[in-house]
Amino acid sequence: MKKLDFTRCKKNLVILWLSWAAGIFLLLFVQSFGDGEGTRATWEWCVPLLAPNALLMVGVMVADAQKEQQVGQKVDSFIYWLTFWLSTFYLVLVVVSIVYYELVEGANLKDSTLWLSSVQGLVNLVLGVFFVKTEGKKA
Repeated sequence: MKKLDFTRCKKNLVILWLSWAAGIFLLLFVQSFGDGEGTRATWEWCVPLLAPNALLMVGVMVADAQKEQQVGQKVDSFIYWLTFWLSTFYLVLVVVSIVYYELVEGANLKDSTLWLSSVQGLVNLVLGVFFVKTEGKKA
């Protein structure tokens, strides 16, 4: 199996998550200028869907910066790309849910939590495997 540089892959995933989260938060911020009660519900719905994974990845990056450097750490390319594309799919679903909620009268974000939580569980699983399963040696 092809192996990829683990540090670079981690950075790519952090950039993916933080850029999408920033875009979603910007969308919610702009939305905040409209309906007050609906906006609060959207924020309360969205933050638990994004914050745990984003904070986990940032925490790992900070912890890595404070420990001994790893030389030659590699990760299986399949695990990386699976994690990348499942994360992208999940983040797109979050955006689609928000847009649908805004465009369709009577739509309820809590309904989307039923299927989003299943996808979130899968994403959490692959993120965990990705960030734990590595090869390498200490410098």
